[in-house]
Amino acid sequence: MSSIKQVIKRPVLVILNQLGRVLKTSFDKPADLGSVKNILVIQLGGIGDVLRVFPIFQILSREFPNALITSLTEQGNDLFKLMEVPNSNCRHQRIDFSRGYLYKLSQIISLRKHSYDLIIVPSRGDGIIELSVFAFLLGAPYRAGFIVDGSGFLHTNKVEFRKDVSIVEQNLNLLKCLGIETDAAHMSLMIPDADIAYAENLLQKYVPNGALPVFLHPWVEYHREFRIWPSENYVELTRYILSNYRSRVFLLGGSSEKSLSENFERLVNHAGLVNITGVTSLSQTAALIKKSALFIGNDSSLLLIANALKAPAIGIFGATSEKQILTPGNNCTPVYKNLPCRPCYVHQPLFGYRCNIDYKCLKSLSVEEVIQAVKHKLKSL
Repeated sequence: MSSIKQVIKRPVLVILNQLGRVLKTSFDKPADLGSVKNILVIQLGGIGDVLRVFPIFQILSREFPNALITSLTEQGNDLFKLMEVPNSNCRHQRIDFSRGYLYKLSQIISLRKHSYDLIIVPSRGDGIIELSVFAFLLGAPYRAGFIVDGSGFLHTNKVEFRKDVSIVEQNLNLLKCLGIETDAAHMSLMIPDADIAYAENLLQKYVPNGALPVFLHPWVEYHREFRIWPSENYVELTRYILSNYRSRVFLLGGSSEKSLSENFERLVNHAGLVNITGVTSLSQTAALIKKSALFIGNDSSLLLIANALKAPAIGIFGATSEKQILTPGNNCTPVYKNLPCRPCYVHQPLFGYRCNIDYKCLKSLSVEEVIQAVKHKLKSL
């Protein structure tokens, strides 16, 4: 958020948050879902945020087979190739929530014309206050969302957001508070056959028989200082894996991370490192992770894909909570420093994004500690 927007916007959010503490239950009402035919699910944020609403879509499609179900996200349609739903009446609409209030007002006017019966807003953290107002102005009779310290009070059906429960499970709790039966908390992805074939061909090209394909994603898109383990540590870890295991290490990432990956490649300086940053689509990347011997990365969208696919993985955590990120039954080993202040980045509505100890949770996590997790994971192969 720019400094100008902070000056204007933050005091308004503070007032709404304080108001919510007083009016916490004022909009509550039981949901009558018998006539629901038009549902909107609003989930802003990155790829990982949207992946975590896939289970909501899957259950809504099953419970409301004749309803139109729309997602409103900041992501393109390519992401939804990975979503497996039984209902063909799902559509995906994109919104640019970073734009100004005139644009948002025009979106509200346009969306109101659809006369939604039910709006589900799994937003938490920064967006919880603003999106609860946005959903309220759309005029749906039922609006389900999280409430944190008063934020989210405009929802008609609410669930307290928790620090120690996976976000996928908490998203499903939004359905429970509406009276909708849910499955166990997990994510499942559908990878197109063409992308599976692509992954198989790429591995055949680069990985000798008997060698281990290891995939590495040392980047994140948002709030990097809270979530990125130092790059030099990833370089040292990569050299260790290539020197001690018959392996190929594939460097993953998007096109915006191309220059970072090229510098990383120069520093590692090993023929066993294969840089495919910016080369593969998201679904091709998912197919590669599915076939990996091990995935290693920060708290990012690709770690969530590994989690959903139950691929062997190591997740490196700093300020964020592994309990919120990972779903039950995953195949991921979380590695983190058990500092008394972590996790501090747990989706607070008015969080200031500051660290008073220079991100020690990430910077003090040694390469040797991650190597021990690698040894444990690869030992079972």
